[in-house]
Amino acid sequence: MNKEFILELADKIESLKPKDGFSMEDFYHDCGTPSCIAGWALHMAGKEVDLSSCDFNKCQDNARDLLDISESDATILFYAENAQIRRITQKEAATALRKLVETGKADWTHAESYFY
Repeated sequence: MNKEFILELADKIESLKPKDGFSMEDFYHDCGTPSCIAGWALHMAGKEVDLSSCDFNKCQDNARDLLDISESDATILFYAENAQIRRITQKEAATALRKLVETGKADWTHAESYFY
């Protein structure tokens, strides 16, 4: 697990301004800026994605590799399993990343939108 990078990513996501457009619903915005956890991870690592040819599975695999986490943790983290993904806040995403470092497991139970 790349703990240092994950914590930097948590800090970045938490500090984003509304114009930066964090959203767990989209990998990247139409304008090409990152949106979700995986998109911001790639952006921070300087790995920009051509949206016209983006294979989302490949992009998420690249983000998982950057974070150095298991496929199951990546699935939970990137898809916010059991949460209403569109309602996840930047603070909740940052907390999920910090909990991942602390416990070694992806977890969204802290998110208000966790239960449908």
